[in-house]
Formats: sequence, structure tokens, C-alpha cells
Amino acid sequence: MGEITPALVRRLLTAAKRKQTESRLLALLGSAVDHASDLGDEEGLELAAAAIEAAHARNVAAPAAATLHYFHANAWASLRHLRHKDMAAVWTWESAEQEQEILSLRCALAHPPDPLAYRTTEDDLLAKTLRLLKMARSTLIYLSLAVHREERGKAQPETDKVHRSALRPMR
Repeated sequence: MGEITPALVRRLLTAAKRKQTESRLLALLGSAVDHASDLGDEEGLELAAAAIEAAHARNVAAPAAATLHYFHANAWASLRHLRHKDMAAVWTWESAEQEQEILSLRCALAHPPDPLAYRTTEDDLLAKTLRLLKMARSTLIYLSLAVHREERGKAQPETDKVHRSALRPMR
């Protein structure tokens, strides 16, 4: 995709205005919000929020609508962070950005969950995390063992090493 610039954000938003599949629309709008947020592009975030509102008017399916609401909340959260650098202003109760963010999150929760989405419990997540940690531990143990053997092999005098020529079958 190249370098991330405000022009790229505008191109993503322009592409999102054209007729797209829901998955492509979500990808374009999500990328636009993420890139504008990374760049600190206030205008790009405002345009992305407007494009997301326009996408809602297309009557997308419930799972996509919920995702659009999350993107909308992300755009408003980024705008809030950009506009209110002063720590005293961050905690004000009257903030249009914060209100929009909360409303978007509430709307996202109001949509029925995606029946095809994979759900996991905290216990499952903990068990899988522990399994991954055990695998990482084993990998480090075997790696250190291999390095130890390699170094021990290098430390042996040449006369003690078994040469490959000695392992070949005799004819």
C-alpha cells in the first residue's frame, strides 16, 4: 500500500463511498480510521466519522453495523485525544467527542451478536495462554540444548570428532 499519508486516508474514504461489499467497506473504513488516527489527522478522522455515518444509511447487516459503530467510536476517541491534549480538559464532562464515542459504543452493543463469531471464555483464553507459554518454554530449553551441543562440539579437538568419511559404508 505504500507510505501512510493523509492522501491515502482520503483515497480509502473515496473508495468507501463507492458501492462495495460489506467486508470491503469495513476494511476500507477501518483502515481509514486507523491510519488517520496514527497520523494524528483530525480532518481525516472527521471525514471517516462522516463516511461511517453514511455507511449506516446503506442498511448494512447487524454484525457489520455493530462493527461500523465500533469504528465510529474509535474515530471519536482519536478525535478526543487529538483535541484535548490538556489533562484538565480530558476529564471534562461536557465533551462532544466523548458523548459520540459513548453513543457509538452503546449502539454497537445494541446489535445482536454475530452468530458466526467465535466466542471464548476467560478460562479458555487462560488455558490457551498457558499452553503457549509452555510451548515457548520448551522451545527455549531445546534451543539452549542445541546451542550447548554445538558449542561443545566446536570445543572438541579435531582428532576426537567423528568425520563423515568414517561413517560412509565400505565397498
